[in-house]
Amino acid sequence: MNPDVLKVKELLQTWGNVFANECRKNPGKGKYQKLDPVRRSEMRWALGGLQPDECKAFLNAYQVKPEIVRFNPNGSFTMTGKRNREKGPYHIIGRYDDHITKFAEYLTHIGAFGELVLNHGWLLEDVAFEKGEFDILGYDNTEKSMERAILLVEAKARVSAGGDSLESLRYSLINKAADPSYEITKPNHLRKWNELFSRLNSGPVYVWLAASGARWLYLTQKNGSQARMERLNSPPDYKNVLAQTQVDA
Repeated sequence: MNPDVLKVKELLQTWGNVFANECRKNPGKGKYQKLDPVRRSEMRWALGGLQPDECKAFLNAYQVKPEIVRFNPNGSFTMTGKRNREKGPYHIIGRYDDHITKFAEYLTHIGAFGELVLNHGWLLEDVAFEKGEFDILGYDNTEKSMERAILLVEAKARVSAGGDSLESLRYSLINKAADPSYEITKPNHLRKWNELFSRLNSGPVYVWLAASGARWLYLTQKNGSQARMERLNSPPDYKNVLAQTQVDA
């Protein structure tokens, strides 16, 4: 087994053991009143288990000092940085019938967050976790526009698994950008489009779509009632994103 996959499996199972024990000691309400007292620590590995690239990115963010992410013994966590102080905790471990499971998207969320800070030149204080309709926002830190998000990040567990995959979201955004009459049928896709299009009123915005096996970057600009989404083959380095999204004061 890939060593990064093995390490993440061990972490998840350790957190899961604590979470299941907490459930047994303090059962929840509703259906959990019956299920929690007998909740087993066996992990259900959905969506094909774990992938080496998502595990490597997650571990890079998890292990770095000073901390980017702080985990509690039961798998709940918070992100560091001034834009994340009042948010969380989030939960990477949850219930599944009378077992436990992982919330796979959080592995990608944390991994992508870490890549921005560790690899692409973003300051920790300029990256926000789960704000608005997107998973991560990257902010312009220049004095004139410190509160303008210039990078919108959406992370999914897999590129094409399920109806809410990364590929289906990309399809919705690209088609709506090209044709304002295109009808986005998935409510969460429509909410993301509305936020993206609204932010374009303040200037160009980058969109970074992330999943295991995929990192897709688009420069998005408003053109009347339409938007132009240009696929780029470069990473979302802060200096490049900043240079392409500057607007006159």
